[in-house]
Amino acid sequence: MPFRYRDLLLFLLIGFSVSLTAQQSSFGNRFWLSYLENLNLLFNDDPVFTIVVSADQPTSGSVTVPTTGLTASFSVPAGATEIDLFDAILYSEGSDDIDNKGLLIETDAPVQLSAFHYRSFFSEASSILPESELGIEYLVTTPMDVENNAQPNSFVVVATSDATEVEIIPAAVTLGLFPPDLPITITLDAGENYQVQAFGDLSGSRVTSLSGEPLAVFAGAREANINAVCNDFANSHVWDQLPPIDHFSNLYYFVPFNGQNGDGIKITAAEDGTDIFFDCEIETNLNAGESYFASRTVPTVISSTGPVSLTHYNDEGGCNAGDLGDPNGLNYLPAELRLQEVTWFASDRNKEGGSVPYFTQHGITVIVPADAAPEVELDGTPLGGFVTFPADPTQSFASLTVSAGTHTLIAENVDFQAYAYGFNEFEAYTMNLGYGQPTAANFNCNAECDPASGETVITPGEIACPGYTTSFVFTTSYPAVGAWYWVFGQDTVFDETFTEDYVFPAPGQYSVRVVVLTIDGCEYVELINVVVPDCSDPCEVNEPDFMFFGIGEACVDSSYTFGITVGPDDDQILSALWVPQFGGPGNLEGDTVSLVFTEAGAYLFEVEIITEIDCQYFLPYTVQIEECQIDTVVNCATQAPLLEIILPEDSVCVDSTFSLELMVTGLPVNEIDSIIWQGGELGTFVGQSWPGIVVSDTLPITIFATLKSQDSCEYNTQIMLMAQDCSGPVTVDCETAVPDFDIILNDSSPCADSSLSLNLVINDLNGAILDSVIWESPEFGSFIGNNWTGLNYPEPGDYSFSVTLTTVNGCEYTEEILRAGIIDCSVPVEPAVCELYWPNAFSPNGDGVNDRYRAEFSQSCRPSDYRLTIYHRWGGQVFESTDPDHGWDGLDRGEGLNPGVFVYLAEYRLPNGSLVQKHGAVVLIR
Repeated sequence: MPFRYRDLLLFLLIGFSVSLTAQQSSFGNRFWLSYLENLNLLFNDDPVFTIVVSADQPTSGSVTVPTTGLTASFSVPAGATEIDLFDAILYSEGSDDIDNKGLLIETDAPVQLSAFHYRSFFSEASSILPESELGIEYLVTTPMDVENNAQPNSFVVVATSDATEVEIIPAAVTLGLFPPDLPITITLDAGENYQVQAFGDLSGSRVTSLSGEPLAVFAGAREANINAVCNDFANSHVWDQLPPIDHFSNLYYFVPFNGQNGDGIKITAAEDGTDIFFDCEIETNLNAGESYFASRTVPTVISSTGPVSLTHYNDEGGCNAGDLGDPNGLNYLPAELRLQEVTWFASDRNKEGGSVPYFTQHGITVIVPADAAPEVELDGTPLGGFVTFPADPTQSFASLTVSAGTHTLIAENVDFQAYAYGFNEFEAYTMNLGYGQPTAANFNCNAECDPASGETVITPGEIACPGYTTSFVFTTSYPAVGAWYWVFGQDTVFDETFTEDYVFPAPGQYSVRVVVLTIDGCEYVELINVVVPDCSDPCEVNEPDFMFFGIGEACVDSSYTFGITVGPDDDQILSALWVPQFGGPGNLEGDTVSLVFTEAGAYLFEVEIITEIDCQYFLPYTVQIEECQIDTVVNCATQAPLLEIILPEDSVCVDSTFSLELMVTGLPVNEIDSIIWQGGELGTFVGQSWPGIVVSDTLPITIFATLKSQDSCEYNTQIMLMAQDCSGPVTVDCETAVPDFDIILNDSSPCADSSLSLNLVINDLNGAILDSVIWESPEFGSFIGNNWTGLNYPEPGDYSFSVTLTTVNGCEYTEEILRAGIIDCSVPVEPAVCELYWPNAFSPNGDGVNDRYRAEFSQSCRPSDYRLTIYHRWGGQVFESTDPDHGWDGLDRGEGLNPGVFVYLAEYRLPNGSLVQKHGAVVLIR
């Protein structure tokens, strides 16, 4: 028997209407604004921040950073005017910190406000609510990055009054490691903001002003790839202002962006047990704080039994016509929030350099009662192009392109909704165009339609495997059928044929529906469920990502270890048999094997692998053995000598001749290969002493000294040299001409009896001439000169030093330094019992989080005799390091590698003396 959701909803939706009594309007005199963190600042030009003021009359105003007092005034004529904001980064970076990036915009006359965040390929825009429309309670909706959650989604809270107590309950673990579903309580002054970021979905996070003062909340994502069904992997910045919960509604009219082949929507509910309906068909049920994502290709009336918010997302560029557009977010207006006139700005700004526009195509969507559509005018001309909603013929919509620049929509005595957007290749912005006093919004699901008046039957053919065609036939006996269409899962087909062929993309259960529309406005739906079998070979479907690796040097007469592994989420290896081809050694068993090869050459193996689900695979692997001499690895870092550049005792004068000498401690002279000096305009010199130097002016010069040892290790040091004008005394104000200098303390270890030295680095004397440098220490006495060397710590404890600079006109300047924690290293220390932690993934994207792959350890567990090697899946080496602090950045010979699974091999010795060999898989994420 066919069913019709409309009858099921009758008790909920008869005369479906929303009518608010409180005055509401997007026009105001006082607005609060905060941007979200965008793409890493190293890429895609500098960001540009603007506001657009839409005024009915000329007015003046200001933009202020309340927490710092920074302000700028502006005056605008009637119409829409774009104003550039401060030349600074106007958003917070990172998560869970209080910042001062909130902006206050005030105007003399009521205006509408929107804001742009321009960034090459990562632009966005938002309409801005006036302070009168802000609330004290919010439910957050954010998009998720479908590229392995490589980029966080985020929201930011801005206070409008001092001492505002805010409670934030995140829906996911934040990047600041606050747990989900537990409150974070902070206190914000007016203009202070608090940004929250997470790799998990933050939709459903709750923000409450405990002190009752209104808040502004903006949400989106740093870089999100939304609904990447087109495999274009193009992400973009998402940012829009959130409505407070008291602005949620149970009726929205959704229209996809013009020419974008459909879009995604996300619905967040404010109450438990909320039913969500698409064109009167029940779609899902949500509890308070839960969200639902769906893709829609057709205009849809979205209704619910409780208040919800609706966010409209643009898909990645490859999903869209002409590759125009990119991920973007737009918070929809409830059906009751409309206006009669609006002027807005379709951005005509060019990118950095001035020749390429950010956006090449602009559009608007207008929603208006069907009988009033002829009254809507765009820039003084009837708009036209309106089509009624299939589920509600009383309402119509138009989606049209417009030119860049300022436009005006007007409809006398008729209320409409409007949304503006702009696209380019990998670019998009979206915003609603505001609202005035709310009006009643009525929606009736045609309760007079009688489902007993006919019947629809869907007859499937034999259900084929994924990738093959299945045929469906339907018949209907409903009278006066005007149109119909098919729905396969989320895929809507408008062929209007009685027989439809469809190819299911994957195994699983699918719903197949036929929607019948009669000429009297009734809609009837027939649904069947079909199960598409998994016809594929499970071993082929679940084939692991096999990776070969080798340990040590592949040399003649040396033991060489090689093996095979799989990714952490793959079907694991149960057994592996290495069968040599064309002769060679006998069969070898195990996922890791060792051999001593007596001759150079290429050795081919066929590897027979059996996995835990009893699948068998055969893979070739070649070991290339070379005639080579295994060199002893020198750890340059552990035997680094102490380098010190010795300056003349007296001041260095302009046009006088002087020498520099490099003092080397901890490396015998016969182990020094070369010393090379570099001094900018002074040129270069080779030798331990650099004689005959003449400086022609008082500008600072950085002197570099590079020592290369006999075992090919390189060590560097540097000083800043500044010559003085010694031709006559200089009158200097001691209080204003303070020298810029630093104290550098070098010691070989924190142990008693170890050596130390003190160096004075003068960056700028500010016009004075240095007369003397005197060091003082309670433990070591005093010393005159720039560099105090030849010292040793006599015993454990803390040591303090001061240096006093005296100029020729009697000015004195003193700085102090403390060296704490000198210990008695003769007392034996029990070796630490510990282990190193090896992560299974890293993301070298420059965000400062997990950018390099290496072991994690405490200093008490620092390893020695360390070697880390990374291989790609076919056994080729892409990285090697003998420094446990130096990790892999995802590059191979300077080129960034594609995401995938790699093999790491590590050999190291723990503090207790045990030697460890470790190997496994690591996932590179971008």
